[in-house]
Amino acid sequence: MSKTRPGGACSVGFQASVACPGTPHASVAVEEARVHEASIVEELIALAERHAPPGSRVLSVQVTVGLLTGVSPDAMRFYFEALRDDTLGPQAELDVRLVPLRGRCSACQRTFVSEEAIWTCPACNEPFLSLENGDELDLTSLVVDDGEPDHDRAEDPQEERRRRPGEPAGA
Repeated sequence: MSKTRPGGACSVGFQASVACPGTPHASVAVEEARVHEASIVEELIALAERHAPPGSRVLSVQVTVGLLTGVSPDAMRFYFEALRDDTLGPQAELDVRLVPLRGRCSACQRTFVSEEAIWTCPACNEPFLSLENGDELDLTSLVVDDGEPDHDRAEDPQEERRRRPGEPAGA
């Protein structure tokens, strides 16, 4: 986990993988898929609660999802909204970023990036792919608010800041 600084809204960055049972190639019944995302979101919320600085409010949970996980970002958002009020609070948002698939074709040696799951080379159409990613499901950062003013500390250019409603730009 990266350093946490006191004061205002800040981003707490870290990598935490969430267990994603099953394989990306298995066909999953709709009910099982819903339970799958629900259990993943429960674990993400538990991770956010454990990693948020004491006394802070979680404003955003930021997650990266690989294309081969079989995880639906829409289902994750649905379950997050259903579960957040009793845990992180209604102010918390889930920000899901799908990670493009990267790989190399063993037949023609070309590298590729794809926004969808593919099983053949986009250049030569051969099925000999070596994938670099696709199975990630990571809690990458939290945006938290500790309720303290930021006026007495220097700005960190790497820190993401969100202003409270009505807060002036220079506060």
